[in-house]
Amino acid sequence: MTADLKHLNCPHPLVLSEEQFSKKLVKTISRLYFFTLLTVSIGTCFALYQDWNMRMNDAKSHLVRSAKMGNLLVETALASAEKSLETTQSTFTKALQSGPVDQLLANQLLNMCYSKFTTYNKADVFGLLFFVDAQGFLYAKNGNMTNEKIDFSDRFYFYELRDHSEIKRTVGPLVFARTTNQWVFHMSVPVQDRDGKFAGVLVQQISVADISKKLLEYVDTSNFEQMVTHLVGNDASFVFPPPGAAQSPKKEFLQAIKSQSTPLETGGGILNWNGGKHGLSDHMLIGVAKSPAYSLETYVTFPSSKVRHEFWLGNMYFLSYMFLGFIFSTAIFYYLHNLSKQLVNAQVASLYDALTHIHNRRALDETLPVLLRESMRSQEPLSVLFIDIDHFRFFNENYGHESGDIALKAVAQVIASCASRPLDFVCRWGGEEFVIVLPKTNRLAAMQIAQEILLKVREIQLQSNDGQQPRITVSVGHATSVITSIPTQEDLVDEADKAMLKAKSQGRNQCVEYVAND
Repeated sequence: MTADLKHLNCPHPLVLSEEQFSKKLVKTISRLYFFTLLTVSIGTCFALYQDWNMRMNDAKSHLVRSAKMGNLLVETALASAEKSLETTQSTFTKALQSGPVDQLLANQLLNMCYSKFTTYNKADVFGLLFFVDAQGFLYAKNGNMTNEKIDFSDRFYFYELRDHSEIKRTVGPLVFARTTNQWVFHMSVPVQDRDGKFAGVLVQQISVADISKKLLEYVDTSNFEQMVTHLVGNDASFVFPPPGAAQSPKKEFLQAIKSQSTPLETGGGILNWNGGKHGLSDHMLIGVAKSPAYSLETYVTFPSSKVRHEFWLGNMYFLSYMFLGFIFSTAIFYYLHNLSKQLVNAQVASLYDALTHIHNRRALDETLPVLLRESMRSQEPLSVLFIDIDHFRFFNENYGHESGDIALKAVAQVIASCASRPLDFVCRWGGEEFVIVLPKTNRLAAMQIAQEILLKVREIQLQSNDGQQPRITVSVGHATSVITSIPTQEDLVDEADKAMLKAKSQGRNQCVEYVAND
């Protein structure tokens, strides 16, 4: 009976199994719950860390690009001014060989040289072209004759050339022009009479306001706080925002820039400045661009505090939802399966541009490293085409954004049809820009594809609502390389981009090949 009682009191094997399974399931769910909390906490910290790095890298990238564009605009203005002054200097030197030049003749020479220069060159950032006599007084200027006796003997560009005959040209600091009442800087060259004596100075004004307008066209100024361009060791020649604006660079910053010795290679990079050491209130990220042609440096700043503020502001909702996620973590398990499917679909969709249905820039970031490695392995050339629709902003203004979307789709379709091999990669870079990556394609084949794109885009026929038939063209830059080591992903793309910008500067509606040191 005792044995029988023991047998009757033993749990049924199936009941024992279910109980053990339930306990194990409860324990497993508990462990999964705490493991999920731990994983989510670590993931949150890692995501915040990654986002911080991304924001910092993005801010640095924008700063360097803005600095390079500002530097390019000032350098281009100086190069044009130098060309104008060389012609005018030669003309005045010849005239002075016959004796002194009166004001009427000087005015005529200035007008002739300026008119001839502007016929073949852009002069949309130039102010007055004028001649200062050996005593430092305004003698003549382009336009109407002047009887003004303005004394320029205190200007840097005058006394520097007068007192140092070995100097062939100067670029002056930012000043408020007495002739035009505008903020300008000057490039100047000396003029000598037939005896080789100093006869005066030819001066070309360069308008800060006009360069600022161009800067606003090409750069998103929300990505930086202030910009300063100067010749190494000299006072600033160009600042943005212009003098008088609330955010115009402070004197302490301008002085710090003047005395700064940048330990950066030619081309520029990023500096981290402790503002307290330079009389400023904040730590700053500074993008630097350098131009050896004129010993030109451009500094673009962005306070680190703003990066931190945007980081926390941008992640405020993320952190709030993560806190709620900890509270309702049990419910998350229920939706995990469906959420995983949605994430997969979202990831696939994120690789394509919603408007044109071709790949987007993110897809390029994932694909390009693979193509670079394959090119390095096979030692076959890899070509990149950078394509930009000409005057697309004016197209949108004239025909509307809906028509602009139609034009983008049409151009994307043409590009995709011209690069249709299995390994060819086509993506929308952003806005009206497209990128093509052509594996196993040499420069001649890349040029042929670029020409085909130019031709087919010209053949696109669009119909606007008012019956007009707008035409569109593109500018194409292409770069080809046999990869010997994996560079940064953007090297070839940047080279093609530079070639495209050159195509635009040469008149658009054409293709240009990237040439190093061009």
